[in-house]
Amino acid sequence: MTHLMLIAAAFIWGINPMIMKIGLATIDPLRYNTLRLLLAFLVSLIFVLLGRRWKPVAKEDRKRFIAVGLGGFFIFQGGYTFGVHDTAASISAIILALLPVFVAVISIVTRQEKITVKKALGIALSVLGVVAITAGGEAVSVKGTYFRGVLLLIIAEFAYAVYTVYVRPLTKRYSIEQIVCIVIFIVLLPFLLISLPVFLRSGLFFPTPAEFFSIGYAGTFGILIGNVLWSHGVKRIGSTGTSMYSNLSPIFGVIAGFLVLAERLAPLQAAGGAAVLLGVWVVNRKKA
Repeated sequence: MTHLMLIAAAFIWGINPMIMKIGLATIDPLRYNTLRLLLAFLVSLIFVLLGRRWKPVAKEDRKRFIAVGLGGFFIFQGGYTFGVHDTAASISAIILALLPVFVAVISIVTRQEKITVKKALGIALSVLGVVAITAGGEAVSVKGTYFRGVLLLIIAEFAYAVYTVYVRPLTKRYSIEQIVCIVIFIVLLPFLLISLPVFLRSGLFFPTPAEFFSIGYAGTFGILIGNVLWSHGVKRIGSTGTSMYSNLSPIFGVIAGFLVLAERLAPLQAAGGAAVLLGVWVVNRKKA
């Protein structure tokens, strides 16, 4: 069940950049991200309250919530939104494939999880697989890519690795839904303050159907549901094992292009997909 949840999260995030670009084409990135965070918080709060999953936060956990929220999720949200806006899709895919590497490095430095040779091999296979998937397309395009976009995506992925590693202790004491709700709220507050001048300057905002769909999907699925599924994985199989599933996202992108857009599936892409799947299996395979 856990692995199916993480596959679902990978699918949600696999098509998320494409849907985000619909809204980012006409909406300022700062305002766009604030709106999707606000939507994600409101929906998460409703579910937590209706499900009666709220538990008072212990004093000793408040600092961890703030650290996970601001040091991990806040930096990720800002860097990811602006990074996707300023980076070509093919380059973004390769950068986002580094998440398992960052998680492994943080786990080693903080001694929260042991990275074995088997896990290191699986991570390497996964990253190389994403590179092969990207390179196997018609062309690896750098059009629309700027240095700041690449840098922001790298920072964003490292920040999400921080979130992935440091949120695990909280999952043992609070429901996943409450954790995600609190983290989104912590991230939303600074975004509201920073984006307030943008909202005041632009006046009332009435999204078009396409913009509404983009914000709705990116907020409800991209932020809320994706992270709830992801955090369940962190709780059950650990940070490193969970992070491997992020590299399934490009596979879903290729499959969608093949089925919906009738794009050609190149042999190198198929080999890359197999390498990613093998890497996920190697890292998460339990000893007999």
